[in-house]
Amino acid sequence: DGTYLNATGTNLGLDTRSLNVEGGQQGKYKLLLDYNELPHFISDTTQTPFLGNGGASLTLPAGFPAANTTLMPLANTLQPFDISTKRKVIGVGASWTPVNTWDYGVAYHHETRDGTRGTSGAFFTNAAQLIAPVEYETDQIDASATYTGARFQAKFAYYGSIFRDNNSALTWQNPFTPTVPGADAGQLALPPDNQFHQISASLAYQFTERTRGTADIAFGRMTQNEMFLAPTLNPNLVVPPLPGSSLDGRVDTFNVNVTLNSAVTDRLRLNGVYLHNNRDNRTAQATYNWVTTDMFLAAPATNLPYSFTQDKLQLRGDYRATPKIKATLGYEYEAYDRTFQEAEKTRENTIWGKIAARALDNFNLSLKYA
Repeated sequence: DGTYLNATGTNLGLDTRSLNVEGGQQGKYKLLLDYNELPHFISDTTQTPFLGNGGASLTLPAGFPAANTTLMPLANTLQPFDISTKRKVIGVGASWTPVNTWDYGVAYHHETRDGTRGTSGAFFTNAAQLIAPVEYETDQIDASATYTGARFQAKFAYYGSIFRDNNSALTWQNPFTPTVPGADAGQLALPPDNQFHQISASLAYQFTERTRGTADIAFGRMTQNEMFLAPTLNPNLVVPPLPGSSLDGRVDTFNVNVTLNSAVTDRLRLNGVYLHNNRDNRTAQATYNWVTTDMFLAAPATNLPYSFTQDKLQLRGDYRATPKIKATLGYEYEAYDRTFQEAEKTRENTIWGKIAARALDNFNLSLKYA
């Protein structure tokens, strides 16, 4: 009756293990389960005097701070530490075909990435290499409905990605004697929680035996609203308040891709493509008071919500004069509109022609002018 079950395990005794199970009934439904682990070994020769590696707070042993590295007790305090991460992904999915023309599918993946990575922090001219924690979680969802007809095909889909970082910041003690009072500890922001959601449609229609058109449309939204960190850990710096408690960042995307292909005759083929990409950064502008390297109050800065709109048109015609000679004529137009960037508007027009000939069975010659 077409019922089946497949199970595959790879490297089950190693750190790169994977397992995949798939079962169902052919032509009716399918169920999926997969699990993967992937380590990333970055360094096994690292040495550091910092304590608490792998966590969000790094401290120093006795003998710190010091004026320079020569006076630091590095010979007695350096300790080995392996820098690496491990990614684990578990996923489940299902698809079913209630009727011949419709297919439905849904998949969910949960990914965790744990371990450490290298980074650095500075107090003006004094810098230290640090080990930052990696505790990331990502949830991904895919859902789709597909229609397949004699002339018309369509797919409607949703994609969602939700990222979480279990640590908001890394703090570390200054190993150097502070040159400014109060610069005893620093703080670095870690990747913020964020989300991306997109709905899309893919359409195709066979106008004639020789002419086919396709269109892809997608709407997306990215958001990030992590709470701001304190401007500094230096208690001696008086910083004016921030304009808000978080960024409330939002970017909307809109993408269109339309293609038309036609084999007008056995010798002549025409192709047209239109692309539209829009990135609308709707994050509000504000003026921020900030501190550089936990030592100095810097000049206020204003965030720039970069946005752009791209329109692109490509037209092309291919004509095969003989079995060995083909001529191509093309036109391309591209327009960019940008905000908060060097060039607000750019327009580009290109006309080009190409002749290609096969002089011998193993020798081709082409000439293109644009």
